Amino acid sequence: MYRTAITSGAAALLLVVSACGSGADSEDTPSVTETSRVSTTEGGESETSSTQAPSSSSSVPSSTPSSSTTASESETSGGDAAAPATQVVNVWVDDSWKVEEVDEDVCGGSAYQSQFSTQDDVYTCGATASSALACLDDEGGDTATCIANGQDRIAIHFPHEPIDPSEVTEREAEAIPLYVELADGTMCGVLAHDQAQHWDGMFSWYGCSDASELLTEEHIADTFDDAEESWTVQRSTGKGKPVETPVAKAVFAGK
Repeated sequence: MYRTAITSGAAALLLVVSACGSGADSEDTPSVTETSRVSTTEGGESETSSTQAPSSSSSVPSSTPSSSTTASESETSGGDAAAPATQVVNVWVDDSWKVEEVDEDVCGGSAYQSQFSTQDDVYTCGATASSALACLDDEGGDTATCIANGQDRIAIHFPHEPIDPSEVTEREAEAIPLYVELADGTMCGVLAHDQAQHWDGMFSWYGCSDASELLTEEHIADTFDDAEESWTVQRSTGKGKPVETPVAKAVFAGK
């Protein structure tokens, strides 16, 4: 409120009016999450992303609140801000990948659904050393291509006799990503072995580009808390106590 000092009586009257006046606080305007499919991205990724769009509501008063009200509302809204929804992405081998040719069928006639894919036709097979994390039969049926390292874009290609789908063992647990991108841009990929010591006897199946690690009480399937749209992980730096960290993107194998 602007005041014009005319007389002491007028100034006093304006102070009384200012003390008695009141305005309705504007309510926070909710937002609506819109989910849409996005076309294939660079490197063979296809993703589902979430965007924020304002919902229809009554107009917000244009009057400027007092400084004390503004500070209070700012602190409240900042504390309630939710992390963005985690993008769920499928990735498959394309021309940008390094593909290594293998002379023999690494599957040996058996296979089971890959834990790194949500698709039933993506399988894994062979010994751990073969790194056939997620495989698909090629067109023609006499060869197969498998992701060996999704984060580094490495695959293997080998002669392969198709396996009857009824002979492919179903995955026993919920699918988990090949690698993830954390909210600060750090990349974390799945590890073949975990022989290191971790905080409070926990385990780690994902190592990160900054040498931090994602911890779990025991099983790899419990690494990610995906109960909400925004996934979180327990991230340990320097073998220290893990901190809950948002996941920006989760990358699975598949087309």
